[in-house]
Amino acid sequence: MKKNIIIISLAICTFLACNSTPKDNSADTNATGPDTTVVKDHASSGIITDIQWNLIEITGNAVSGYAAQNKQPYLKFTNDNRVEGTGGCNGMGGSYALADGNKISFSEMMSTKMACPDMTLENDFQTTLQQVANYSTDGATLSLMNAVGTTIAKFEAAK
Repeated sequence: MKKNIIIISLAICTFLACNSTPKDNSADTNATGPDTTVVKDHASSGIITDIQWNLIEITGNAVSGYAAQNKQPYLKFTNDNRVEGTGGCNGMGGSYALADGNKISFSEMMSTKMACPDMTLENDFQTTLQQVANYSTDGATLSLMNAVGTTIAKFEAAK
């Protein structure tokens, strides 16, 4: 019994020691003080991270019918190359990689496995993400294109 307690205690200590703490950037200032520049419209600046991108079109068809599941299909990109979202029913997540020339690729997305009445949009969304090769932004619109440049998914920045 004592041996098990010691092993569990060591495992917990090891786990806690491996946890990283966020860097405190509050001391990072330059001679003129901290940067107080605010980007008023993050989406229109061409940056795709930290924005909820609501799916509005997939393979040329307007997205509708998600109200039955009460979830807006969306993607949200993080600065650490993670992507999360929903296809309207299940939550999903994975990673993405950006390259020169507005190239983007997604890992195979993992998702929850709830069964919803209509899984068509959900399945199409996941299949489409695996075909994405490029992206472009135009104001508050994000377009994902396949390798030949055809727009296969279009998103609008959430307000």
